[in-house]
Amino acid sequence: MVVLTLTDCPPALRGDLTKWFFEINAGVYVGRVNARVRDKLWERVKQAAPRGRATMVFNANNEQGLDFRTHNSDWLPIDFDGLKLIMRPNFSHMKRGEVRFGQSNASQYQRARVQSAKGLRQQSEAGAKSVYVVIDLETTGLLPNRDEIIEIAAIRVVDGVIQSQFEALLASSVRISRQIEELTGLTPAMLAEKGQKPEDVLPRFLVFLGKDCLVGHNIRFDLTFLNAAFRKCGLVPLANKQVDTYALARQKLYNLPGHKLGDLAAHYGISVVERHRGAADCMLTKEIYEHLLNET
Repeated sequence: MVVLTLTDCPPALRGDLTKWFFEINAGVYVGRVNARVRDKLWERVKQAAPRGRATMVFNANNEQGLDFRTHNSDWLPIDFDGLKLIMRPNFSHMKRGEVRFGQSNASQYQRARVQSAKGLRQQSEAGAKSVYVVIDLETTGLLPNRDEIIEIAAIRVVDGVIQSQFEALLASSVRISRQIEELTGLTPAMLAEKGQKPEDVLPRFLVFLGKDCLVGHNIRFDLTFLNAAFRKCGLVPLANKQVDTYALARQKLYNLPGHKLGDLAAHYGISVVERHRGAADCMLTKEIYEHLLNET
């Protein structure tokens, strides 16, 4: 099943789409087509509506059974630890005039994808003889324009050996839900006692990251939160090269039914003592990344 919604698109496009889809409402099309036809129609939509907006939802062979595509939209398809979501990055804190040609939400997202692919290739070629920083965050939820970071962790790896580590709890103005508390083990009392102000932690974290390649599992989620937090503190967003171990696992281990950290740990026989805490997830991601580099 495919659901396609269009806004500000030329009427001539309707003729192409109604050959394959039912138009159930103005600009809303539903139908069943194979992947080749679906991809051809999506390319047709993008060519015929360079300034229009489009969203496509369709069946996919993943854990949720669906996937998304967007065209000229601030809403970005992301992988959140194996789950497909659509997220709208928080750009509300950018100063007027800060968005310039080539700096739109769409172009930033595209550049991030290019950097990620580039970094992945470079890291694969370099193997373990390289310098990279594994990052992981814990947050109060999934939305960076509403939720906040409550834990930051990172490890710097040089030639396969951990050289330094960063870890901090952050004070949050957002109430921690029972679900997040049970998932992470972080409580309001812990954050009240040990949580530091973001404006005190984030500048130090930015220095720790430097310009090294960043490695993370579904790293776009972490970077979206980090860059939103950096902007709130008046800091420059990250432009580091990136490697997403989730994307790398899907590429190299495409036969696995799932590609969450737990799935990959089980696949490689890695013992997991603690999960959903920053430092523990960084260590696990490092081990999994090293295994993935050795995959053909």
